[in-house]
Formats: sequence, structure tokens, C-alpha cells
Amino acid sequence: MKKLFALLLAVVMMLSVAAVAESPFTEENPGSLRVCVYDRSNMNSDYGTVTDNFWTNWIKENFYAATHINIEFVAIPRSGSGTAITTMLAAGNCPDIFFSYDSTMLYDYAAQGGLANLEDAINQYGPELKVALKEMLPYGYCYDGQYAVPARRGELGHLSSFIRLDWLEKIGYEVKYDNGIAVIPYSDLETILTTWKEEGICEYPMSLLVENTEAESMSPIYLAFIDYDNFTEEDMATLPDVMWPGVKNGFEFLNRLYNNGLIQPDWAQYSDEVAWKSWITNGQIGFWAHAYWRELGLNESVMSLYANDPTAKVIACTISNEDGVGAMIDQYAPYGMYIMVPATSEHVNEAIIYLNWQCDPKVFETLQYGFEGEHWVYDGKAHDSSKKAENARARISTGDLILVYNGNPDKEVLMAEKFRNMDPSIADTYEMAFNTAMYHTYIPYVFDQAIKAQGEYGSALNEKLSEVYTKSITCSIESFSDTFDAQIQEYLDMGGQAVIDEKTEAYEGK
Repeated sequence: MKKLFALLLAVVMMLSVAAVAESPFTEENPGSLRVCVYDRSNMNSDYGTVTDNFWTNWIKENFYAATHINIEFVAIPRSGSGTAITTMLAAGNCPDIFFSYDSTMLYDYAAQGGLANLEDAINQYGPELKVALKEMLPYGYCYDGQYAVPARRGELGHLSSFIRLDWLEKIGYEVKYDNGIAVIPYSDLETILTTWKEEGICEYPMSLLVENTEAESMSPIYLAFIDYDNFTEEDMATLPDVMWPGVKNGFEFLNRLYNNGLIQPDWAQYSDEVAWKSWITNGQIGFWAHAYWRELGLNESVMSLYANDPTAKVIACTISNEDGVGAMIDQYAPYGMYIMVPATSEHVNEAIIYLNWQCDPKVFETLQYGFEGEHWVYDGKAHDSSKKAENARARISTGDLILVYNGNPDKEVLMAEKFRNMDPSIADTYEMAFNTAMYHTYIPYVFDQAIKAQGEYGSALNEKLSEVYTKSITCSIESFSDTFDAQIQEYLDMGGQAVIDEKTEAYEGK
């Protein structure tokens, strides 16, 4: 198995002698199982179909050989998958295994009695599952039952800020580092942007993005203003981050930058990232924030910038408060999608046996990478995909067949594979961004029950937050405080307060 999350494999192997549960099914009395698979409309006729291709057949053959359980894959469209699953559940013909990233679906269906309690089946038929997903299982426990098996997410980092190092050097600014992380206090950032503008290095040195669900380009800045003396876990659990103590000061900071001509003046007119990317590529901005991997891929904005300007150099950084405490950015939760079984299923045991089988690192390796020598070779650190194998079987949407692991859970292997085909010009920046995304983070609070008001008002509230961001940043300096407060009040009046009240009740009753 080489380096493929060796520790996990070792633990599983140590336990397997005593813990592996025998399948109760035989050739004379086989089991059966229906499993959802996403249809992304990306397969040609030579490849097969989403339910009938080389890799689905590999699963069927190998799983049957190990357990004497027959699998039938059931296609659901990736777009609108939640609606499709709801319709199937209501009609009573939902497959035995379905999945979703939506926690509301888990809590609502569990509360309505629509999901099978998997606890007994896991105890009897899931020994490897209990080891491999030990830290994940509590996230699928609600209403006194194990109603989901959450997958293990391989990559948890989310956000980073970026800055032009070559421009910092032009103005004589020396970056300070904390364990390899570039840390820039927000007061320094304002001075840097102002100096760039005054010295003609860049007219509008920063930009933002319009986003409806989360301010990825803003939160790595305004979350540097959190007032930790008055910030509690309850605040994190129950309030949107724009209402966390101190964050209003972060928006006031962005408002001042905007009114002082330090932010691209027309950023709020664009609903996509086309203009944003061009500003980076053409050297029109020197500071931005986003998901850490964005703009760093092959032939993406930063590489295009380097092609246009060979002297350019971008580094990842974190914006901090005056005490050097970096912005407390969110990271992804350690779990991925929720894997569930409908209460009407007569094949709960088969479902857990299947998930238990998928926990085998050898199964994961085959589905994730293919066959050694045909699809990949091992370079000492990671799987190096074979690009010259003329007879290599095409691998389309094979990631959708891997349920229990959302990406390689071994960080060392994950990083090695990210760098495997990376252009050397951006490798250092990518590694900095990867590490910065986990520098000072929080995991969003997870309730063990549905927040019904969030389901009712959530979409409208997300749109309203986008309006809060935009209007608070683009209003005049003099009207900022009144504008921000009025926007927050509108948010509360249109359902935000109901969400907060329900979350508070749930939090206090934990």
C-alpha cells in the first residue's frame, strides 16, 4: 500500500483479525443493495453509463466476491439531487444508500422518521468503519440515533489572503513570519495599500467579490477584528459572523479602504469572477483573499500574471489584529457528505457491510487512482498518474463512487499529490496558502438537530447578507454606522432573529 494513509491501514489491520464481521449472506442466499450514484451527464457511449461502466462493474464483482451481496446502482442527477432524493423518499422507492452534504436533510428526515437508525448494524457489521470513521460518526448522531455515516473529508483548509511580495519590496516593507505564515496587521495593510496608490504602483490595489452565501473575499479581513474579550462559543454557534463582537469594525475598515480609493470601485457590479481574474492577471490589484487554491492552478490567474510580468511574486498571508492574532477564518468540518439509509429499506445490514468494505484502503486506492502500472506509479510519496498509458481505462466520475472518504485523508500524501504536477513557479505560494488556510481557524458549530427557521428563511437571508456586505462597504464613511445597523436590523426582521432564537434555544439545551 506504500504510503497511502499507512497509520489508518495499520490500525485496521491490527483490529481485523478479531473484529471483521462475516457477511451473513451466501451464494445460496445472497444479499442485495441499491446505491445512489450521481449522473453528471459527462459520459459518452464508449465509456458506458453512470450505472454500467468498468468501475461500477469492478465494484459489483469485487464486493460480491467478498460478501455475496449484489449491488444495483441508481442514477440521480447531480443538479437538483436533493429534490430528486426527496421525491424518491416520498414515493417509497429511494435506494438503500443515498447521500447529501445538506445537514438540514439529515435532521428533517430523521425527525420525521424517514431514516433508519444505523447504530445496531454498525456495531455488528461495521468494525473497520468504526475505526476509520471514529471521529466522524458523532456528526451523524442526532435525536438519540445514528442516522447517518458522515464521510471523512481529506482536506480541511479553506481560505487565505494573497499579496504581491515584489510590490512590498518596492516600498521597503518587510514581512514578518510566524512558523512560515506571513502575518500582516490590518493597520499595516492599510498603509501598504495607501503607499502603493500614492507611489503609482497600483491605482486600486485591492478588490472584493460579490457572493451570496459567504464573503470569502472579505471574511479573511473583517474576521481579524474579532473582539475576543467579548466573544463566546455561543456567539459563534448562534450568530452570523457579521454580528460577532468587533466585526462591525472590520466592515468599517473595508468601508474606509473603499472610500479612500484603495478598492476597485466597480467590484460590486460583477456577479462572476471574470473581471476579478483579469485584475490579478493584468497586475491591477496587489491584495486579495479567497479560497486558498483559487487562482493558483495551472494556467490560472497567478501563472498568467507571471507570464505577463516575470518580476511578479505572490505570497499567501494572513491579516492579523494589532496583537498579531490572525483572522479567525473558517475551515471545513472534518466530515464530508452524510450517507443515509431510508427507514423503509430492508437492507440496512447490507448498506453497512458495503460502507465497511469501502473503508478498506485498497478499495479506496483502486477507486481513487485506478490500477498501479496502468493508471499510476508510486514516486515514493504519492500516486503519480500515468499519462502515457494508451490502454489505460478512462476514469470519469470515479470519485462519486467513493462514499466514505471525500479525498485522501492522509495530509502528507494529499500535499505530495497536489505538488505532483504543479508548476514550480507557484509551488511555494501554493504550499504557503495550504498552510495559511489552517493557521488560525474555527470549525463552524454543528447542531444535533434541524434549525427549522434556517430552512424556512435561509435562502433569503443569504441574499440579504450579500446586500449587507455590499451596502456597508460602498456607503459613505459618514453614513457607515447607520447603514450597517439598518442592514443588520433588516436581516433580523426578515427571519434572522427567528434563526438566532432557535439556535440559541438549541445551544442552551445541548
